[in-house]
Amino acid sequence: MKNTFLSLVLSTLLIAGAAQAEDSSATLNITGTVTGDLAASCSVALSQYSIAVSENMEYVIDQGTMNYAGSGPLLHVYYRDSGGANCSDLAAEGRLVYHFTGIADNADGTALANTDTSASAAKGLGIGIYDEGHNVIKLNSGTLAASSDGIDAFNLTMVRLTGQQAVGGTVTASLTIDIERL
Repeated sequence: MKNTFLSLVLSTLLIAGAAQAEDSSATLNITGTVTGDLAASCSVALSQYSIAVSENMEYVIDQGTMNYAGSGPLLHVYYRDSGGANCSDLAAEGRLVYHFTGIADNADGTALANTDTSASAAKGLGIGIYDEGHNVIKLNSGTLAASSDGIDAFNLTMVRLTGQQAVGGTVTASLTIDIERL
């Protein structure tokens, strides 16, 4: 019964695809991880899973510059052992980092892009990611070293995108934080 239903669904999809009048391309995004022991892993938790970043345009810093004011919210990220992974040992050896990914801005590509497309959306602004020392963590390529105590912090703040006119408005962005063994 399952095979018959699956065949019917696939046939319907193929016929629907063939009915299209134009050619189109498809993109396959592949991601993955290889680990030695699937039972042993390090997981990530955050102090907050939703935040509001608000800033007066007068205090918005330029993309890529140090966030000396530290005006954005400070978030804590934690790792936990699962199945005897010994994450704290890996961190103590400098072999455990947090990796920040998301939709990058259309300027330098180092900050989170504003994905709000409404009429009230901000223009020329993104969300910069900084470590506790206020150093830039580049989106999709930069990392934050995990400490052996399992508690680490980073800042998020509004940034003026390089070469763009900043116009205030609403901002929406999404950030994924992965933990990686080196």
